[in-house]
Amino acid sequence: TFSNSGTKNIVAPLSITGNFTIISPARVNAENYAIKVGGNWTNDGTYIRGGNGVDTLSGTGANILGSSQTIFDMLVISDSVFTRNSLRITTGLNVTGRAFRQASGTITFIGTNTTFSGKATLFNVQLQPSSILTLNTNADFRIEGTLTRNQNAIFDASTNAPTTVEFVGATNQIIPSGIYHNLVLRKGGTKTLDGNITVQNNINIDNFTTFNEGGDTLVIKGNITNRGSY
Repeated sequence: TFSNSGTKNIVAPLSITGNFTIISPARVNAENYAIKVGGNWTNDGTYIRGGNGVDTLSGTGANILGSSQTIFDMLVISDSVFTRNSLRITTGLNVTGRAFRQASGTITFIGTNTTFSGKATLFNVQLQPSSILTLNTNADFRIEGTLTRNQNAIFDASTNAPTTVEFVGATNQIIPSGIYHNLVLRKGGTKTLDGNITVQNNINIDNFTTFNEGGDTLVIKGNITNRGSY
């Protein structure tokens, strides 16, 4: 636990079996040292990274908590982690464990060479201007809310195929233009194109889900499985 005013400098790698907690107004400067946390991550103060740091959350059923938005360089989820917080990622999100779910808030990718690996269910996803987010091979990128690319941002879901992007919100969702490898639409609601898209492999429309091209062009190079409405 880090508390009281002033900056607390981490000067070596840390492996914590319990919780990692920053209490306001404390500032923690981790530079680029690796930090592994087996419990909850709570940030009510300020967390500073050097650009190449790796934070690994390894606890079963752990949570990311706190009133402050944490900026991670590389965030590794090696077991099952849940959050309702907004997060910012500069280098990458790597889910090697069983599950990572963000039930509310926004995860913002802010780097020009940011990657995603593994499987995660995120709420709102935002790419800041000029950022690049690349899905690595076998990635399963699930979105319950919105996917927003700001000016000149790039969402690369096809270079490292096979990859899968899933729109899994229970309400209506917008599918941004671009190239997808596998595209899955499920959990209900109407999924509407916002621009032309190409699906390099397969598209799957699940039960109780409606797909609306919205007047845009859809190119499918593989198969379409429609259990919903198209």
